[in-house]
Amino acid sequence: MTKENDIRLAYISTLLDGGYTVIANAEPIINPKSGYVVGGGALARTIPMLQETMDVDAHALLDGIIKYNYAEFEELWLKYTNYVEENWCEGMGVGTWIHEGKIYFDVVELFDDIKGASFHGRHRGEIALWDCKNQKEITL
Repeated sequence: MTKENDIRLAYISTLLDGGYTVIANAEPIINPKSGYVVGGGALARTIPMLQETMDVDAHALLDGIIKYNYAEFEELWLKYTNYVEENWCEGMGVGTWIHEGKIYFDVVELFDDIKGASFHGRHRGEIALWDCKNQKEITL
């Protein structure tokens, strides 16, 4: 999960699409097309890792597109992917999304059904989950 091209893809996809998810299975699943993604995966296992964010690089405004600091993204991406590799379990991965000028990083988990995803999302104190098939947020 930590090759340079993978980091660049995560970075560019986060900027262009507003988020990125990779599930660390034998063959990594990038931006799953089905199922439901729930954050807070590390907290659910009582392993301390809080959700982290990085700010917009305010003085790198190019043609109206905000450019984020790649080195900081790379550092956080590696931190989260290394954590997932060391603590891996089925359906676990890393997700990013942009909200109010920040990129959020989180350990995520992919669920097949809405019932299980909703239960775990509420249990973890999440505000929403991501519906991969319909490409939309579902508020809990």
